[in-house]
Amino acid sequence: MVSSADIRNAYIQLYSELRRYVWPYETVELIADLEIAAYTAVPDMAELSTALRSLRSECIEECREDEELAQAFDSMDKLTSDNPQPYLALNIVKEVIT
Repeated sequence: MVSSADIRNAYIQLYSELRRYVWPYETVELIADLEIAAYTAVPDMAELSTALRSLRSECIEECREDEELAQAFDSMDKLTSDNPQPYLALNIVKEVIT
């Protein structure tokens, strides 16, 4: 199982590589779709995987030239394919009652 925080961290790594390029509007929409799928409390892995594949197909030429971008895609793809059920780690509040 993978936590939703791990998915968000993988998305942040991917986004940091994606922002080095100027993308057409359609690709920016795909990036936004992936971000929405990654930032839900408990992501739907099928939706996340579909959004990732759609974005990767649009960025295939850049992935061939940029190893870091391809590696970020691979990292996120591994998270989505290896872990069918994500979970949300709940914060524990430590209060002192006097």
